[in-house]
Amino acid sequence: RIQEAKEDAADAKDDEARSKAEQFLSQLTTLEGAILPA
Repeated sequence: RIQEAKEDAADAKDDEARSKAEQFLSQLTTLEGAILPA
């Protein structure tokens, strides 16, 4: 899921799409950290 978000950010056609993908990626990694403490 996180890998997909990284690919979406890399493939984003414009800054807005990239920003949304990066924001989503940030939320995913934060959520994963809360569920699976490092």
